[in-house]
Amino acid sequence: MEGDNLCVLSQLALQVDLLRGLLQANLGEDLLRVRVILPARRKKQKREGRQQHRCLFRWPPASILAAPPAPGKMDERIFHLINEGWTNSVFDLFMPVISRADIWIPFFIAAGLALCIFDGFRGRAFVLCTLVALGLSNLVIEPLKDAIGRPRPKQVQTARMLELVKTRPMLLTIFHRPIVRFSTPEERARSGASFPSGHTNNNVVIAICAMLFYRRFGKFYMPVAFAVMYSRIYLAAHWPSDVLATMFLATGETLLVLALCESAWRMIVPRWPALAAQHPSLWAASV
Repeated sequence: MEGDNLCVLSQLALQVDLLRGLLQANLGEDLLRVRVILPARRKKQKREGRQQHRCLFRWPPASILAAPPAPGKMDERIFHLINEGWTNSVFDLFMPVISRADIWIPFFIAAGLALCIFDGFRGRAFVLCTLVALGLSNLVIEPLKDAIGRPRPKQVQTARMLELVKTRPMLLTIFHRPIVRFSTPEERARSGASFPSGHTNNNVVIAICAMLFYRRFGKFYMPVAFAVMYSRIYLAAHWPSDVLATMFLATGETLLVLALCESAWRMIVPRWPALAAQHPSLWAASV
């Protein structure tokens, strides 16, 4: 009996010694982790955080270089509503016609010449300032397209598209039903970048200048600008956010250019006292 007790006690002593050795080994590992490994890990995390902070101030950002920005869910949902849901035969003819610049350029040229001839100083000032604003704003469009590189809707997914029948003169196309088709993979290499929208930029510039020089009647061009903006989404050329952002961009650019034109006029016109007395400002007397 006493031999059995001694055997059990000796086994317990061995187990206690074994547990003590394991605890000491784990304690050493914990001390090593606290003293060496954790501080090194914290230093590495701080260094990576500083590198990420520096990347925020690089241009172009790494996210732009890595992949073009994709549309959000709401942006894509609104696009599909306009491009596929809210369609009808009237819009199928009206939208591509109003968005086709080569149809309307002769009318814009005729209107500009008429204003220069028959509307005196105000007409000539309006045409000049509008041309300057259009020229300077379009200098920004292509560099932004290349830098941002956002694909058009018809480049990344199947979209409903409309093609006008080719006629001479092009205005006669309004008497023909447009061709309805869907985008193909081959068009992804042919189409340009989606943001900013050149059509939106040009029509917003004209609308802002018209409202500034012809305050009573200039506002009637704004529905035309909105129709062109809507047509760019309807024709799968731009996302809704492209059109909206371009509208604000063009508004800011136009107001800045017109302010510079006004400042330049006020600096130059005092050299001719008679002209300065009649027209001290480019648009102050516009109604």
